[in-house]
Amino acid sequence: MNAKTVLVTGADGQLGSTLLPKLTAAGFKVIAITGSPDHKGNFPGVSYFSADLSSEKAVTILFEAICEGNPSLNHGIFLAGGYRHASISEADESLVRGLFDLNFFTAYHISRLLFMQCMKNSEESRLVFTGALPGADITSDPGSFAYGLSKSLLFTYANAINQQGAGANITARIIVPVTMDTPANRKSMPHADRSKWVAPSKVADAFCSCLTDKPEEAVYQIIS
Repeated sequence: MNAKTVLVTGADGQLGSTLLPKLTAAGFKVIAITGSPDHKGNFPGVSYFSADLSSEKAVTILFEAICEGNPSLNHGIFLAGGYRHASISEADESLVRGLFDLNFFTAYHISRLLFMQCMKNSEESRLVFTGALPGADITSDPGSFAYGLSKSLLFTYANAINQQGAGANITARIIVPVTMDTPANRKSMPHADRSKWVAPSKVADAFCSCLTDKPEEAVYQIIS
């Protein structure tokens, strides 16, 4: 791939801060999207923007501003999202809509615009999403029903991208990490068995590989 510019959402999170230097070391110019305008990133080779990614209007304005200075942008890694515990009996409409905004629309709005731009380009394009085990199998954890439902949309969406973007050499993949070993998770789950957790660096390496290596046949990879 000649053009090496990648957009990364959720860049101010634990995984994002681990991923950014790996991408720049691999030769990518990085457009980092954060959730807070107050975030002060300092990684060389990274340009920072912020927006409410759940708002289609805000994302459209943001994307136009990004493309003005980065006409070769044709890769995306979508990390933004979050978890809330809720079984079916606990998942009222407000909570479900909130998780759809948090885990689907934060990826959908901006990746859709990138997809449409990539359809016009001749360069190979890769769009990589952050999945979750309950999204791949909604029955795997009853307490994560609402979260899994919101994440499951990304699997359907990635399949649609692969079908509709095949003629334009657009590939969508999903990285599905098990619980990551982060300070926040250690604090919220102090008694969990951390031997089954995965280091953020290993997950970041998997995202990088989705851009630099030949795409895997499977749409999603579980990283453990």
